[in-house]
Amino acid sequence: MPPSPKDKIVKAIIDNKIGTKLPGILITVTRKEMVDYFKTTKELTEGSIDGLLHKEASNSNNTWIVKVNDEKRDGYYQVSLNDDDYKKILGVEIQKSSQGNTDDRLKRLKEAQVKPEKIQTLHTIYRRNPDVVAEVLFQAKGKCRKCGKDAPFIRASDKTPYLEVHHTVRLADGGDDTVANAIALCPNCHRKLHFG
Repeated sequence: MPPSPKDKIVKAIIDNKIGTKLPGILITVTRKEMVDYFKTTKELTEGSIDGLLHKEASNSNNTWIVKVNDEKRDGYYQVSLNDDDYKKILGVEIQKSSQGNTDDRLKRLKEAQVKPEKIQTLHTIYRRNPDVVAEVLFQAKGKCRKCGKDAPFIRASDKTPYLEVHHTVRLADGGDDTVANAIALCPNCHRKLHFG
């Protein structure tokens, strides 16, 4: 599936091609900056950017964290970030901080606000089939299907072994919510599949 216009904009933000980072994870991107950048890359047209801005601006149930000033019209439009977008950008920021100068990081920590800014993100979830989860856990018999070890602990709620059900092909990527596309994993193996 080709990346959407918003995916391309998020990637440009992550790659520091567009946008000015403000305190916290707030980022300001001008519409002109977006149009100029994507004209040179030939990845997006001005029309597709305008279409995205109109679409995002029409969603009033979200608090936006990427502001896009629009020189064409009064006021501004905004591009929303979902949880995955936010985690990608935060991950890049953490990596930069880890690889940067320790003294600079300690100086920033002294000046940083101690109460984190609250950010509301747009989150899409899938209504999972409980029979798939139950069957995958039943077949695992309390053992991780990746490392073969016993579940790390017993759930207090129902006294069953704690394992997590992972979709081999993610639901977000069009994977099926079936037993054949799911596997029971311990938390460590589950994290490793996502981040390893």
